[in-house]
Amino acid sequence: MRATSARANGQRQQPVGEEALDLADRPAAVRSGPWLLPGHDGRLLAYALVDQAVLRWTERRPGGPDWLGPDVLPAKGLSHLTVAQGRNRYAHLLGRRVRPAKDGSLTVDLVYAIQYQAGRPLSEWRSIGNPHAKRERTALMGGPTAAVNTAGTLYVFVPTAEGRVAVRREDTQGRWEPWLDLQVTAAVDTPAAVSTSTGHVELLAPARTGALTWHQPEPGRYCGAGTTSA
Repeated sequence: MRATSARANGQRQQPVGEEALDLADRPAAVRSGPWLLPGHDGRLLAYALVDQAVLRWTERRPGGPDWLGPDVLPAKGLSHLTVAQGRNRYAHLLGRRVRPAKDGSLTVDLVYAIQYQAGRPLSEWRSIGNPHAKRERTALMGGPTAAVNTAGTLYVFVPTAEGRVAVRREDTQGRWEPWLDLQVTAAVDTPAAVSTSTGHVELLAPARTGALTWHQPEPGRYCGAGTTSA
């Protein structure tokens, strides 16, 4: 997916300072983010979701203070975005995409793209589907969250229309496994996922009476049963 620079959009062309990363002056335009990640070469990258696009800023040199951007990365139909990163410093972008169907209903799925190096183009957005068997239920699906473990496996979590949490993972060879239901019906919003230094992935989801937590009994296995804390 080719990025469009500020020059191509008739915007300010010179490098921008740190104040440009403060998006508080235009909160209505930013749907989620920003996310701040380190790149392979020591430069930082910042991402934010706006209408129909992801904005990306890149440090001109490690340590700043100047920034390049924003680059405009087309992301048509995204209502939510999350960004995850593993040891290889690849940036994994996961989004919830909403598209109108011919019958007037909405088709909702999750899409995925990667940036391999700082300042380089984003890969093509690819659909990874959704955990629902019935299309009409997908409109009630929440936004995704993701984590990459120390082995490079990507885990994608999403709250379903029924208040459950589903997970799908991509192995280090790029193969996607089927969706798995984590067998809980009390989640009320997008969970938060993290990978620990030991390779375990842990998950925290808000519930009506507290919080739900999951953890892997050992690295590489799916998360065990959720527990609730007030």
